[in-house]
Amino acid sequence: MKNNLFILTLFLLFCSNQFSLKAFQLSPKAQISIITGTPGEDLYAIFGHTGIRVYDSLYGLDIMYNYGTFDFDEPNFMGKFIQGRLNYAISKEDYKSFLAFYASQGRPVYEQILNINTNQKQAIVDFLENNYLPKNRFYLYDFFYDNCSTRVRDVLEKTLKEKLLFDTNPSVRKRNFRDFLENYLSEQWLNLGITLILGYPADKIPTYYQRMFLPDRLQDALSNAKIIDDKGQKIPLVLFTADVVKGLRVKTQTGIFNPYSVFWLLFIVFASVSYIGFKRNKHSFVLDANLFGLVGLIGIFFLGMWFLTDHKAVKYNWNIIWAMPTHFLIVWLFLKKSKPSWLSIYFGINTIIIAFILIAWFVFPQKLHHSLIPILLLLGIRSFKLYGFLKKI
Repeated sequence: MKNNLFILTLFLLFCSNQFSLKAFQLSPKAQISIITGTPGEDLYAIFGHTGIRVYDSLYGLDIMYNYGTFDFDEPNFMGKFIQGRLNYAISKEDYKSFLAFYASQGRPVYEQILNINTNQKQAIVDFLENNYLPKNRFYLYDFFYDNCSTRVRDVLEKTLKEKLLFDTNPSVRKRNFRDFLENYLSEQWLNLGITLILGYPADKIPTYYQRMFLPDRLQDALSNAKIIDDKGQKIPLVLFTADVVKGLRVKTQTGIFNPYSVFWLLFIVFASVSYIGFKRNKHSFVLDANLFGLVGLIGIFFLGMWFLTDHKAVKYNWNIIWAMPTHFLIVWLFLKKSKPSWLSIYFGINTIIIAFILIAWFVFPQKLHHSLIPILLLLGIRSFKLYGFLKKI
């Protein structure tokens, strides 16, 4: 009886496996498509999205595979996110639900149907399903090198192998990672924030292959890619491209209160106070405590992102040269009646540093946001004034 039960169990397991296999076995009519969703207004959507669609009308399959998804309910979600230790994963959803979401936001969606044979389509599905297993599902996200777009590129490379040929030598001008992001950052405050937080790695010039970290760039690369068919001929990888959701790309513009107008207004106000104080031979240490205290806090934030997180894109942030964390540590000295003699030397050196940055603005190793010019001018003026005033007393 036990032997019969054991044999029956094995038989049921075999049937279950066969059914599971058939559930993902594609018919000759199946299609594999690369789906590109255009940017949205939300922070997580400003660079767009890439996914893989598996459609088989014969078996009633219409699945969207998405890399770069995460779970808001994960324990210590915010802490892991800030530290760069949050698990991202591949997910599956109904393709129509995906389209409905984009249509509700009026965001265009493009579908590139791949010109590949049945075996290649099956290889892609098998790879995706293996990736979807709980033991393989999760990975650590990297903004430039491992995201929803690069993962799709990698899927195609690992399944199509040497038959996939990217045009890696197009005649395009050299641009760094920051330059590629500029097209998506029309909202100036967001532009400033992302420019500030990204460190020197963002100033590296990516290869054509590395530019595919952006969904739009991957879409263009696939349009120009070739694949070697069964006859050994090079044919276009993309059979055709369809606009499956029509709409207008999101273009958010900042009004009059943008970083440029606000920072220049602050410069005029602070410069006027500095001039009046100079004429009256007076100095407002409370003003400097607020200015240098805030700048020092920003520097501490940059330093923390550099050394206390695993985000590679925010390391080596040379903004700390003007936003020196030490500024925050000396704020309490402004409030003391007796000032140490070395404080004037400190601000003399800071004046030289600020002057150097402004002079070397366009050859500085890391690109600085142009709206910061009035802030640096202000820091230079107040530092020079502090140097002179403290030297006298």
